[in-house]
Amino acid sequence: MLVVESARAVALKLNDPNRVLECIPKSRQLPSDPSIVVIPHRVLEMQRLKELGFNPPSPIGYQYDWPGQFTPYDHQKSTADFLTLHKRCLVLNSIGCVDADTEYLSPTGWRCIADYEGGAVAQYWPDTKRIDFVAEPQFVKLPCDTMLRLKTRYGIDQMLSPEHRVLLQSKTNAAKVETTTAVELLHRHDAWVGGDRVQKSADRVGFSDAAIPTTFAVPGGVGLPLTDAQLRVMVAVIADGYIPEGGNLCYVRVKKQRKKDRLRDLLDAAHIPYSYRECAPEGFHKLSFMPPLRTKVFGPQFWQATPHQLQVIADEVPHWDGTVRENKPRVEFFTSTKESADFVQYAFAACGYTARLQTHERKERGTIEYVVGVSTTKRGSVGILGATGGRRLRSMEYVPSTDGFKYCFMVPSTYLILRRNGCIFATGNTGKTVSALWAADFLMNAGVIKKVLILSPLSTLERVWGDAVFKEFYHRKSVTLYGDAKRRLKMLNTEADFYIINHDGFPIIAKEALDMFDLVIIDEAAVYRNPSTRRFKQFYRWLQVQPDLNLWLMTGTPTPNEPTDAWALAKLVNSPHMSKSYTGFREQVMTKIGQWKFVPRPDSVDIVKHVLQPSIRFTREDCLDLPDTVIQTRKVEMTAEQTKHYKQMVKQLVTEVAGGTITAVNEAVKAQKLIQIALGVAYGEHGERLELDCAPRINAVKEVIEEAGEKVILFVPLTGTLRMLERELSKHWTVAVVNGEVSSAKRNDIFHNFQNARDPRILIAHPATMAHGLTLTAASTVVWYGPITSNEQYVQANGRVERIGKRHVSNVVHIEATEVEHRIYERLQNKQKLQGVLLDLIAQMGKD
Repeated sequence: MLVVESARAVALKLNDPNRVLECIPKSRQLPSDPSIVVIPHRVLEMQRLKELGFNPPSPIGYQYDWPGQFTPYDHQKSTADFLTLHKRCLVLNSIGCVDADTEYLSPTGWRCIADYEGGAVAQYWPDTKRIDFVAEPQFVKLPCDTMLRLKTRYGIDQMLSPEHRVLLQSKTNAAKVETTTAVELLHRHDAWVGGDRVQKSADRVGFSDAAIPTTFAVPGGVGLPLTDAQLRVMVAVIADGYIPEGGNLCYVRVKKQRKKDRLRDLLDAAHIPYSYRECAPEGFHKLSFMPPLRTKVFGPQFWQATPHQLQVIADEVPHWDGTVRENKPRVEFFTSTKESADFVQYAFAACGYTARLQTHERKERGTIEYVVGVSTTKRGSVGILGATGGRRLRSMEYVPSTDGFKYCFMVPSTYLILRRNGCIFATGNTGKTVSALWAADFLMNAGVIKKVLILSPLSTLERVWGDAVFKEFYHRKSVTLYGDAKRRLKMLNTEADFYIINHDGFPIIAKEALDMFDLVIIDEAAVYRNPSTRRFKQFYRWLQVQPDLNLWLMTGTPTPNEPTDAWALAKLVNSPHMSKSYTGFREQVMTKIGQWKFVPRPDSVDIVKHVLQPSIRFTREDCLDLPDTVIQTRKVEMTAEQTKHYKQMVKQLVTEVAGGTITAVNEAVKAQKLIQIALGVAYGEHGERLELDCAPRINAVKEVIEEAGEKVILFVPLTGTLRMLERELSKHWTVAVVNGEVSSAKRNDIFHNFQNARDPRILIAHPATMAHGLTLTAASTVVWYGPITSNEQYVQANGRVERIGKRHVSNVVHIEATEVEHRIYERLQNKQKLQGVLLDLIAQMGKD
C-alpha cells in the first residue's frame, strides 16, 4: 500500500479490484494499470478498508498538525492512529513503572515510592524542565517479575518495567528530547554496544548523544523568612555550629582562617552581633551568636525555599562542608545527616547541576557519611552509555524485580521526577489521555464527529481530562458536568466540544444525551466489567439505541478479578469473538470446583486476549495479574437537612433537630458533632440518637459494594451510624456487625464465616475491633463511611485485606462530604496529628 501525500490518497495493487471498488464509492482504478486502485486517504475510507481485512495507515499520521505544547511520541501516535480507524475498541496500554527502591519527590523531600500512602507528588514538564506538585495522584502498584536495569558507572541507576517510557535528552542540544520504551532502548543499546551506530535525524536523539535529564526548575515557593546574608549564616551554622539543648546561642569553633574570616563577614552582612575569642586547642577561635533559625539540619522548612534562595544555598555550601576538586569540575558536600544531604542534592539539582548522593561507612567512627557529588558544568543530564578506556560498556540488562511489583503515579504531564540509589532522573509514566484527545480532535477536523462525551472517575474529571483539553487543545472547549441533577442538565446544554462527567453521574443525563454525541470515551472502563450491575445495564441499553455511536474504552486492568470480567467489555465494543451469553463465556474460561467456586482454565489468557478485540497493546499482564492497591475518594453531597444543621453547628455550637437538640460544649466537641451530622446520625444533648436524611452518602456506599463484586468491609466510627447502615444495607445483602457490644466468641464466628463462607457479604465494623494479625482477604474493598482520629486504627483496619493470600484487587474508599472530613482523611494517610489542624479549620469556617 502506497500513500500519495500530495494527492491525499492511497494506492493498492489488487488481483481483484472489484472487491474494493464495490465497497468504497470514491475509489478509482488507475487508467494505465487497472490492477491499481486509488482510494481517498480519508478516515471513513480507511475504516472501510480495515473492515475488508486490509491494514491501512490512518490519515492522522500524514494530515494532522498535533496541537499542544508537546510533540507526540511513537506510542501516542500509534494509539491515536488505532483509535481513528476503529469505531468501537479498547485501549489496554500497559503502565510503565519503576521498582520499590525508587523514590518520588514530595514537597518536603524524597520518599520511597513503595511506601506511598497519600500526599503530593512532583511531576515534570519536559518543555520547560520545570516541576510542580500534583495532590493525591492515582497510585499504581502492579505485579512484575522482571525489570530492565539501566546503570552507568556515574549518575544513572534505574529499574524499569520493559514498557516504561524513558525520557531522553540530547547531550548537545537540551531542547531536543524523545520518549521511548525501556525495551526499545535496550535494543538500541545492544546495537550500539555491538558496533552498529543508530542514525541521527533532525527530530531524533542519536543513541550516542542520548542522556537522561537529571535536573529541574522549581516553582516559586513561599520562601524562607530570611535575607540572603542570614541564609548564608544558616549554612555555616548547619555545617559547623553547635546549639546547646535549651540554649539560644550558637557556637562555631573553627581553625581555618578562611572560615573565620568568612563567618565574621557573613555575620556583619546579616547584622548579627557576635563574640569572637580564642579557645583550646591552640589555633582555634570560637564565635557565639544568635542564629537566624534554631536548627542544625536542612529540615522541612528549607524545602519551601525560592529558586533564588536555593541558588544562595548552593553557592554557600562549598565554603563549609564542601570540597572543590581542583582536577575536575566537581564539588563534594559531606554530612552525617541524610536529611541535610537530601536537601543539598535537591538544591543543586534545582539550580541546574547534576548531583548524586552516595553513602560511605566510616568504620573507624562506626558512622555513615553522606556525600553529594555535584558536577559544576551545569550539564543537566547524564549520558546513557557507560565507557572506560575507549570501550563501550553494557549498561542495560534484565534483572529480577526488587519485590515482585512495579510502582508508578498517573499525573497530567505524564512525566515524573524520581531518584534511585541517589541518582535523580526525569522519566515518563502513562499518556493515554492526550492520545485519545488527539484522535478525537482529528476526527472533528475531518467532520467525522462533532461532540464527545467522556466518562471518567470523579477524581480525574478536572485534573486530568479538563486540564488536558485546556492546556493542549486551546481551540476546543470542554465542560465538566458536576453538581445536582438540575445543574448537570443545564451544563449539558452548554455549547462545547468535550463534555466530561463521572461514571455515576451518567444516568442523570442519559435520556437528554441520546443522539447528542458521536463519540464516547470511557476512562477506567473496568467499572463496567460486571454485567449484572445497574451501571452496566443502563449504559448498555443507552448504547443499543445508538448503533453507530463511536466508543473507546480505556483501561490497563480489563480483568482485575477474574477472566470473566472481559465479557462485559467485549460486549460493549461488539467484539466479533464474544460469546453470546455470560454463562457461556464463563464455561469457556473457568472451571467449577465447588458449589460457588470457579477457577480460571489454563487457556483462559489466550481466550480473553482473543475476545478483547479490537484492542491495542494487549498483554497478558494487562488481563490477569493482580492490580494496584488504590486509595479512592468518593465525594458526596449533604442533603438540605444535613447542610442546615451543619451550618448552624459551625456558628452556634447548637442546632435543633426533630426529636432533640445537638449541642457541642466546645470547639473540640464541635468537630465530632460536625462529623456526626455529615454521617447522618448525631447524638442529642441527652444521648439520644437523632437520624438525619443522608441518602447520597448511603447510595455511595451501595454503589461501591455493587462495583466491588465481592465481599466488602465497611468501617464506621460511630455505633449509632453503624446500626443505621446495618438496617439499610441488610435490605439488599447479607450483613454482619462487629463492634464493642459483640462478644469475642461471636466475633470469631463472624470473621470465620466472612473469610470462608458465602455469607455474610458485608462486614460492618468499628475499626477498633479489628485486631492485629486478623486476615480477611475474602474482601476486595475497604470502605470508610466516615473518618476516625486514630492513625494506628486506620492503618490496622486497612491491613485486614492486605495479607498473604489476597486474591482480589484491593481498594480503600473514603466517603466524604465536607472539608473537615477531607482534612482528617488527608492527615490519616500522611500519619499526621489531627487535633490542631481541625480546630483551626473549624475556627476559620466560623469566621467565614
